[in-house]
Amino acid sequence: MKILLALNSFKGSCSSLQANKAIKSGIPLNNPGDACTAFPLCDGGDGSLEALQYHLNLSSVRVTTSDVLGKKITSTYLWDPLHAKAYIELAAASGIARLGKRTNNILAANTEGTGKLILHALKRKPECIVLLVGGSATNDAGWGILHSMGLEFLDRHNRTLDPIPSNLIHVRSVSISALKTYGSTRFEIWTDVTNPFTGPSGAVAIYSKQKGANQSQQNKLESGMLNFAAVIRSQFGVDLQKIQGTGAAGGVGGGLTGIIGAEIHHGTQKILDLMEFEKAVSEHDLILTGEGALDQQTRYGKLVHGVLKIAHCHRKPVIGVCGHLNLTASEIRRMGFLAAFSIVPGPVSLDYAIGHALNLLKDFGKNLKAVLDFSYSSSSNRE
Repeated sequence: MKILLALNSFKGSCSSLQANKAIKSGIPLNNPGDACTAFPLCDGGDGSLEALQYHLNLSSVRVTTSDVLGKKITSTYLWDPLHAKAYIELAAASGIARLGKRTNNILAANTEGTGKLILHALKRKPECIVLLVGGSATNDAGWGILHSMGLEFLDRHNRTLDPIPSNLIHVRSVSISALKTYGSTRFEIWTDVTNPFTGPSGAVAIYSKQKGANQSQQNKLESGMLNFAAVIRSQFGVDLQKIQGTGAAGGVGGGLTGIIGAEIHHGTQKILDLMEFEKAVSEHDLILTGEGALDQQTRYGKLVHGVLKIAHCHRKPVIGVCGHLNLTASEIRRMGFLAAFSIVPGPVSLDYAIGHALNLLKDFGKNLKAVLDFSYSSSSNRE
């Protein structure tokens, strides 16, 4: 049997590559023709560059930049010299994970650090810059990125504003003269988020609370975002509410689309195509996929759902693997899994589950292989 291991990362525990290698280490290949392939995936958030580099073998470029609160850090992006393309992970500089145990200040946190990565990549004169925007800690509408690129945001007195979310309400116009120096570089935003820029399904309403915003801060952010959207509509003729995904990463999708003409793409599909995942599925007998949690949200555009769709097209069985399983047996089947399992052995604390994820994944691999070997042996005896 040929098994394809295609797990996403277990956030807070291990990357996709680590998760897949852990399961593989627990699966001995005892029978002729057995194969087990680790195939790391990513959803645009933390660990995306690691998974892309594994498949594409691109060079990693180290850059001194800053996190969302201005702390100096070192980060990386990937450079593809053959296609003159840079792959930049927003979470690598402006992600929640970069804060560690520090408290986020959502009214001050910005994406300037990601902008520094983009600015560094622009010096290579790329044809395209791909920005993967999962896992952000900001709600600045991409202002920090655009500020790093030299754009100025002005108030009603034509004074330059500091690029922080609390100033979104004061923006009246944008000076884009700096864009002339960047030639014809295209910008693509890869995301599975389809939320609009503002409103009850917008960036603030849906995502800002998990980034630390209280109700008062949410109100200020929404007012600022509404004003920012009005400026973009007036100056650039772009209605952000009519474009899916403009609410991605705290409005980064909207700011970059409205001002520099970035194109928003469905992240999962772009990533799976780039990795030639469908070809890998066609060459294996059984697919394992999963992530930290499998629940009702899994069906709504997430990476695991994308894996299930491709496997279904090739009539390949899929087993789900996760830490937290919140689906009934019938829901598991309806979603497209042959079966789904939690790797957690019993009532344990979240800290324990996170800290022991790799060992739990390895143990799951051992148990799975024992069942498969028994099935293989039984079918052989019947023949």
